[in-house]
Amino acid sequence: MAWPAATYETIEAPNPKARMDEWEPETISFKQTIPACIAKQTPTLTEKTNAAVRSATLTLKQLATQVTQNQLNITPALLGNLIRFEAVSSSQIEDIEIDAEQLFLHIEEPFSTDKTNPELTDIELVTHNIEIVSSAIVGSERVTKTWFKSLHTALMTGSAMLPEHIGKWRNCPVWIGRTRAEAFFEGPDHKQIDALMDDLIGFSDRFDLNPIVQAAIAHAQFEIIHPFVDGNGRLGRAFIHPILRRYIPTTAIPTAHALLAMKQDYFTGLTAYKDGDINKWITIFAEAVQKASQASIELATLLTKAQKHWTQLAASHRGAAAKIVQHLLEHPVITVAIAQGYANVTQPTALKALKTLEAEGVLRRAHSAESRAHVWLAKDLVEFFEQAQRNSRQPLSESSY
Repeated sequence: MAWPAATYETIEAPNPKARMDEWEPETISFKQTIPACIAKQTPTLTEKTNAAVRSATLTLKQLATQVTQNQLNITPALLGNLIRFEAVSSSQIEDIEIDAEQLFLHIEEPFSTDKTNPELTDIELVTHNIEIVSSAIVGSERVTKTWFKSLHTALMTGSAMLPEHIGKWRNCPVWIGRTRAEAFFEGPDHKQIDALMDDLIGFSDRFDLNPIVQAAIAHAQFEIIHPFVDGNGRLGRAFIHPILRRYIPTTAIPTAHALLAMKQDYFTGLTAYKDGDINKWITIFAEAVQKASQASIELATLLTKAQKHWTQLAASHRGAAAKIVQHLLEHPVITVAIAQGYANVTQPTALKALKTLEAEGVLRRAHSAESRAHVWLAKDLVEFFEQAQRNSRQPLSESSY
């Protein structure tokens, strides 16, 4: 049976331009999307799509095997960086670009920033996204309407969004396009959202579907419903993780990184899903999951090698330097005071250790401000994120790191 396409309702609304221009019509027509209910639907896949899903499933299972057999040791510090990587990529899909060094400085110690503008900076938006991606990946809470609203509150608090819209289903139209009249997509009537989300959660609760297929459909359906005024893209991509976690609960699959690298296909696939072409969308999504699984292995391997490299360099110096490097993967920003705490040494000894690690290429000084002259960062880790951003339009496996 074919997957049901969304349908549309043409509605009339007052034309705001009519008050200023007598030649403008009094009303304008809009096409409002009506998503199909999917809780009990079962997709019929073509052989091509099934092959893509099988290939992605195999790669996911290989990753799960490496993790469970400790061939790939996903430490909390390593998982934290995988989560950061995924959240940064998801933000980039929304054209939120940030400086990697500034991000790490803000995460580790939110240095004073100009708050004459009360709205969140891009770095703050990304750190909020890290919080919700982390909840989606490592949290154990069941996906419910409360789960969505809680994550939306964490994502959007402090943003330009009106407080009455934060953590609540929208109570107004939402569209994608320069103006409502020119929009290429308008979400369903807000009065339908609660029932549509109940239906979506019913679908995501099922255990009779391949999790890759289920995550693809659930994500696309969420984006069509567009239940919030803003933040739907980032929250919808976070929603992928609780479903994929059924395969591999102990690591992050950076699907947003893969989708960012195939952004045009990603958007084309979502449109195809809305039009009922589920096979086109699932094939694209399965390819993204396969690339994301490979990226997870490569990223974990690179960061593990970096940690070993730091340890080997510090070993020849012993003492404070050797103790400091043990913390860098989890806490890549360090000052003399922090180093004193890690190594339990005096200020001069801590400073000497930091300068030694800087000379060895383990640390680098923060470039950002004069007041940070005595702030260091884990050089390899920050430069990896910087290079990842430069290569954000291609998968990790095709970049040069």
